[in-house]
Amino acid sequence: MNVEVYNFGPIRKGTVSLKPLTILVGPNGCGKSHIATLIHSIAAAESDRVTWNPLEADLLQPHTQKALIHNEAGQIIHSHMHGNKSMVYSSIYDTIVNLRVETFKKILERNFSRNYKELIKTGENLFSLDISSKTMQNVLEYVGDDLVNSSYTVHKLKIEFKEYIEMQDNQLNFNAYYKDNELVLDVPKFCDRGFLASALNKALKKFYTYPKNIERSIYFPAGRIGLMLAHGPIVSDYYRRISSLDDYSPRINLQGTNVDFLAMLVEAKDKKGNYADHASVFEKALEGRIAIVPSLGKSVSIEFEQHGKKIPLFTAQSSVQDLAALLIYLKHISRQNDLLILEEPEISLHPRMQIHLARLIARLINGGLYVLVSTHSPYFMEQLGHCVLAGSSGGSLDSSKFPIDERLHSSNVAAYGFVRNGDGYDVKQLSVDKNGIDQSEFVDEFSKLYDELVDLNFEEK
Repeated sequence: MNVEVYNFGPIRKGTVSLKPLTILVGPNGCGKSHIATLIHSIAAAESDRVTWNPLEADLLQPHTQKALIHNEAGQIIHSHMHGNKSMVYSSIYDTIVNLRVETFKKILERNFSRNYKELIKTGENLFSLDISSKTMQNVLEYVGDDLVNSSYTVHKLKIEFKEYIEMQDNQLNFNAYYKDNELVLDVPKFCDRGFLASALNKALKKFYTYPKNIERSIYFPAGRIGLMLAHGPIVSDYYRRISSLDDYSPRINLQGTNVDFLAMLVEAKDKKGNYADHASVFEKALEGRIAIVPSLGKSVSIEFEQHGKKIPLFTAQSSVQDLAALLIYLKHISRQNDLLILEEPEISLHPRMQIHLARLIARLINGGLYVLVSTHSPYFMEQLGHCVLAGSSGGSLDSSKFPIDERLHSSNVAAYGFVRNGDGYDVKQLSVDKNGIDQSEFVDEFSKLYDELVDLNFEEK
C-alpha cells in the first residue's frame, strides 16, 4: 500500500509506503494518528471485515465482492444465451473498485468521527489522497462537500465464449484464461445455464478476487487504557440502545476506531489466536498473565494473575492496563496477515518493558503479522534499530546473543518522520539500512540536553 497526502489534517504533504513494519515518529500533533487512521481505513475497505461491530457492517459495506460477481455473472449469461452473443462486455472491474472506494469513503468519515471538511488542513480549502493498493488506484479530492474520485478510468472486460461439443454434458469441463483484458471461456456447446453460470462465476472469482496481503486491520488507539477500564458501561449502554431500536451510536461520542476497539474486546471470548504462544512468552516479563473471566452480557471482565493472586484490571499496575488489550488480541483474536496498528505502545511502560515490547513486535512480524506503530520513545526505536542491525549481520551473529526470530531485514521496515513546514508538517522517509534505523528525531533532542548540561556545568564552575 502506498499513500500520498496533501493538506490532510496537520500534514502539508507526504508519502507513506506500508511495509511489514512501518514506524511513525514525530512530535505531538504532527499527523501520526491521521496517517495511521487513513491506512487503517484503506485496509478495512479492502478487507472482508470492514468493522468489528456487526451492527454497522451492512451500513458500511452493503454489498460483498462475492455477491457482485454472482450478480454480474447472471447478467453476462443472460446476454450470451438470450442475446445470442458469443462476445459480451462487462464492467465488473469498475464495479468492484467502486465498491472499495465508496466503502473507504464511509469508513474514513466514521473512523475520524468527523466530516471530510474537518479533515482539511487549517487555512486550506481542500485535501487530496493518492492511494495505490491491491484494489484501489485512485486520487481522491475533497471538492464541494464530498470526496471525489478524480482519476477514474473505465476498464471494460471482454468475455468471449468459445463452445465445443462435449459428449457428456453433465461433466462440465471448461478452460478459462485471461489476456489483454479479455476473458476467454471454453465451454461445452450443449451445457445448460446453471453449468455456464458456475463456470463464469469461478472464472471471475479467480481473476477478480485480488490476493490480500492484509487479512484484517486492528487499531489500538492511544486512549486504550481509559477505554479498557470503562468498556463495561460503554458496551452495555451501546447494546441497550440497540435492543431498544434506538440510535446506532453510544451516548458517549467515540471515533469509529474506538468503537471497533471495544467491539473487538467483546469478541475475544472463547477463542484462541494464532499468536497466543507469543503472548505467553511475553507475559514472563510481566511476571503474570492476563485472563478473561467469564461474565454475563456483552462486556468482558479482565484479570491479572500474579503469584497465584488474581487482581482486577482496574487495580493492576499501569503497564499491565496498557498491555492488556494487546495480549488479549494475541491470545484470542490474532490471525496471520492481520495489520496491527499501535498508537504509542510505550505510553505507560518502563524503558526495560519497552525493549521487551520491541522484541515482541519483531517476533510477530517474522511470524506473519503486519505492524504499523507510532512512537515517542527513543528506547523503543533504538531496540527496533538493533533488530534491524542484527538482521543485517548475516549468519555471523551468535543466536544466543540475539535470537534469530527477533532479527528484522531492513527491506521489511519503513520509518517516517514529520518535519515542521510553516504551520504544518511534511512527512519524510527515514533511512533504514544495515546501520539500523535513523534516530535523528531523538539525537537532536539529546544533543540539546547535552549542550545545556555543558553550559550549566560551565556556569557553575
